[in-house]
Amino acid sequence: MQILTYAAIILVLFGAYTIRFTQRELRLCVFLVSVGGMVMLTAKKATILLTVLAICTAKRQNMREILKIGFWVRMPMFLVTVYLATHGMLANSLKYEWRAGVRLMRYGLGVGHPNVAHLTLFILVTMYIYLYYEKIGIKSVIAISAINFWLYRYTITRTGFILTLLLPLTVIFVKTKHPVFRLLKRAILWFFVHSYFLIGIGSLVLSIIYNNKHVRAVTDKYLGSRIACANDFLQKYPFSLFGHYIDGEGVPLDNAYIYTYVAFGSITFFLLIYGYTKLLKQYKSQNRIKEILILGFFAIYGFSENFITNVIMNYSLLFIIDMIFDRSGRKILTEDRTINYEAGAEKECNKEYRNWSVE
Repeated sequence: MQILTYAAIILVLFGAYTIRFTQRELRLCVFLVSVGGMVMLTAKKATILLTVLAICTAKRQNMREILKIGFWVRMPMFLVTVYLATHGMLANSLKYEWRAGVRLMRYGLGVGHPNVAHLTLFILVTMYIYLYYEKIGIKSVIAISAINFWLYRYTITRTGFILTLLLPLTVIFVKTKHPVFRLLKRAILWFFVHSYFLIGIGSLVLSIIYNNKHVRAVTDKYLGSRIACANDFLQKYPFSLFGHYIDGEGVPLDNAYIYTYVAFGSITFFLLIYGYTKLLKQYKSQNRIKEILILGFFAIYGFSENFITNVIMNYSLLFIIDMIFDRSGRKILTEDRTINYEAGAEKECNKEYRNWSVE
């Protein structure tokens, strides 16, 4: 794995050599790569460095093409894997778990862990919504829900099931034109725009004050053991700018925000929240609703799974290229039509929405 990591770094650096950066872009990328390098030296993990390198070398990439290829390659592979696992032709790991006094049998469906299996479905659904947002209707919701319910029978993954169910329903609701729902839609979009800040800082604050008996009673009742586990990690590992080496821990740290804070350091933690929040505010000004919904649901999922800093699992990190790089002249798909814009220009979108501008 270490050899593959270094090989990937060399290949990505070679690709970066062929890219023309502005001074601002170059300074920003050098800073991010430096942070990723320090995290790798301190935490003994190349996750942040590889993610940053992938972002910094994606300036000329088309997100739609990336996700289109990813969807049509990953979707059949996942279906074949699940089919082989459920028919005894591929290893189907079995995990026993007790919940509320009931013994549950959870299946990995060929991908190792039940949570990863349902996360894969969630990622495929987000890709589908990004690619075919305008075509999402009741039939799509029914089809996605049927697959979701079927998979849940094997994985019994609550977070993955609930979010995969709610995402297409939220898309349908946000696309509703009825003025009665306008205020509620604004509230939902406001939450998603600020979701990384609210969930990330909220997770950290709750983990710090968990020892208060009132906080402990509430969090244990409604959030299970996630905050308790996060509090244990914060007590064991002191404040660090670039993280700690935490491999070998017997109890997994599920919360992605606390995992990032502990394993990759406070700088990475605050950069993640700041970057996503600024990007989502930019998308709001451009009326890019589908991106806001997808990134917002990834933010919620991060409360229960620690994949959020891994660009291989969390492709939404690649959207940060829209904030780092000057993408003037690139086509942006709005609610109704594709608009080709120039940097600094203001153009009128659908009359139903307010004007947007590009810095």
